[in-house]
Amino acid sequence: MPSAGLPPTSREEGWVSPARCDPTVTLLGATAGIVLGVVAGNGLALWLQAEVVFPFGWAIVGVVVCSAIGVGFGLYPAHKAASLDPIEALRFE
Repeated sequence: MPSAGLPPTSREEGWVSPARCDPTVTLLGATAGIVLGVVAGNGLALWLQAEVVFPFGWAIVGVVVCSAIGVGFGLYPAHKAASLDPIEALRFE
């Protein structure tokens, strides 16, 4: 319970921390993409009467590359923003 006169914290409001939410959403999206790709690919292969082949190696490479890009483009601005003086940063906003 928050103290009288103080706003509730995000934990008390039931918010999920973005630091925990982003990787979860990323992995859920990657998993959904792989599953939808496998289903669509297998359906197309069955419709064309072709051999069903799933390249597990390329699926793993895709998840790793996309995760690395997401982490890289997320950490660079965060590191840059953390090194700024808050007063100076707000002055140019």
